[in-house]
Amino acid sequence: MKWFADALYWLSNGLLLPTLLGLAWLFGRALWLAGETYQRRLERRRHAVALRAGGVGADAGAVIEAAAALRQGALPVAASLAALVEHRTSPARRNRILAEYEVAADLDLAPARTLTRLGPLLGLMGTLIPLGPALLGLASGDVKSLVQNVQVAFATTVVGLVAGAIGFLVTQSRQRWHAEDLMLLEFASDLFDEPPGAAP
Repeated sequence: MKWFADALYWLSNGLLLPTLLGLAWLFGRALWLAGETYQRRLERRRHAVALRAGGVGADAGAVIEAAAALRQGALPVAASLAALVEHRTSPARRNRILAEYEVAADLDLAPARTLTRLGPLLGLMGTLIPLGPALLGLASGDVKSLVQNVQVAFATTVVGLVAGAIGFLVTQSRQRWHAEDLMLLEFASDLFDEPPGAAP
């Protein structure tokens, strides 16, 4: 039985380097997503008037103007709103555009959701793996080895939690934006079904 326990020990130690590399990649990805999300927030502020075109008193003309204004930016909703305007006479095509936007929104959220789950998971792995060598160092009186392994354990925990926290915040922000954009698209699609001159 000892050989089996030793094999598991060496296997877990062998996973330390992939875990550290994975954490480094996740942390870099988290910083990239945070910057990308902040850029999108600034873009939404720049086009706040056009994004509010789906208000209760809006008409089809206001939506068409909003689509033209959003074309100048780089928001994900811009292409979908422009496609709705282009195919405003076809309910089937409009429904397809709405469904495609929902799929694209889910794909847009996938990287942040991955960070939320994998960040703490890899951080925990990076915490537990060095504890074995740390305890061996403690048992043999090798304080230097103990300190080094405990440092790795604490560092991986922090990095994993930070990556997960960034992923959570990005997910919350983007979910809210996609919900607002989908509401605008659905409202625009319904407006195109109304007869011309209908009262707002």
